Amino acid sequence: MLFSDGADNSVAEYCTGEAFEPRCHGNDVIMMLSARYGRMKIGRCIKRVPGFEPMLQDPRYLGCSADVLDIVSRICSGRTECSLRVRDQNFGNIKPCYDTLKMHLEAAYMCINGKRHGRKKYIVDTVHYLKGNSSRSIFDNV
Repeated sequence: MLFSDGADNSVAEYCTGEAFEPRCHGNDVIMMLSARYGRMKIGRCIKRVPGFEPMLQDPRYLGCSADVLDIVSRICSGRTECSLRVRDQNFGNIKPCYDTLKMHLEAAYMCINGKRHGRKKYIVDTVHYLKGNSSRSIFDNV
């Protein structure tokens, strides 16, 4: 099952200053599926402003983003819960858009069964859904 904000099965937006706080229950642990930081589209975090329509064609104003899956996965994957505040410092000051613009996070994760292995590690049997392969991962849960 794919989770975003708990309401549906899609990628969710987290605006500047908000917290991305995925949670899983029981022995399930978080597996990040996607994470992008930037200004991907008009939506909850970016509103259409009258008079700025020409700017929407500028790829450094809208449609600019960076893949931050590695960063978010290091913080959240393999844990039962985590919290990541959406701000530039937490994404290595990545600036895929104009410096003065507020950016947001789009993220998706799923909860998968994990077995505790020692005090700080989970062993997770995962299935690579796109390729149909399976593997075993060990996540540090520090």
